[in-house]
Amino acid sequence: MENSKKISSPLELFGRAVDPSNFISTYILGHLWIERLLFHIIKIKTGKSERAIERLTHAKLIDLIDSLNILEPLQLKTLRKINQTRNKLAHDISYDFSITEFRSLVHLAQSAFSDMTDGFEQTLDELEGKANLNEVSDFVYPEIFMQIAYDLEAVYVELGGKIDSFK
Repeated sequence: MENSKKISSPLELFGRAVDPSNFISTYILGHLWIERLLFHIIKIKTGKSERAIERLTHAKLIDLIDSLNILEPLQLKTLRKINQTRNKLAHDISYDFSITEFRSLVHLAQSAFSDMTDGFEQTLDELEGKANLNEVSDFVYPEIFMQIAYDLEAVYVELGGKIDSFK
């Protein structure tokens, strides 16, 4: 992989896996947040059982949302890109998501989703002048997911879901 680096020792592997400030853990949790919202949007829209929906991969959830014409094409593109990146992060411990890739993803999300609390803008401001994600304040890591979640929650409510409940 182009921006992967080799992990040269078990100690280096351990350090990467347990780093509490690691971008990876926030990204994977954000991905799960989006997945849960997609799950409930599909459940309320289709009436499918939870068991049937739980069998779907994240990519299949996005495909089903696409087939139901619930989201705009640019939103779907953003969700697919987030999922592709999550797969790289989850399956290659040496993969380093570059600040350029993150900036590009934030721009894509900004063009597709509302910026309810200026989270995209704050993230882009924080990325300015930084060479890698280790230099970035970790407060911006969840912002991309938060802004997307606002729009997905709005879709859920428009479909008849309750803002404060998945029941």
